[in-house]
Amino acid sequence: MRVIDKEYGEEVNVYGLYHYNKDIYFYGITVGEDSIAAFRQKDVEIIEPKFNFDMVYTGSDGNSSFMLLHWALAENNLLDNILDRDEDAINLFSKLKLIKSKILI
Repeated sequence: MRVIDKEYGEEVNVYGLYHYNKDIYFYGITVGEDSIAAFRQKDVEIIEPKFNFDMVYTGSDGNSSFMLLHWALAENNLLDNILDRDEDAINLFSKLKLIKSKILI
């Protein structure tokens, strides 16, 4: 999935989405960057709506928040470590994305 950040006009590759407090957010990496940021749905334009990787659902009580994440982000707190800007986690996610994309081709 890909979106355009309306404020900056930058393309963002999306690796997860979540619902929180009546809003939908996308976890994505701006093209040319290496760390994940959250983008509110109303602040982006969707240019490619399909995900080309396996997704994992994680939810709380089923009534409030949930997440759909790239399979690698759902493992071993990888998402939290990347959000904390852990260099090892960022490098691992980059490698896992590359390996999986080559397997799918």
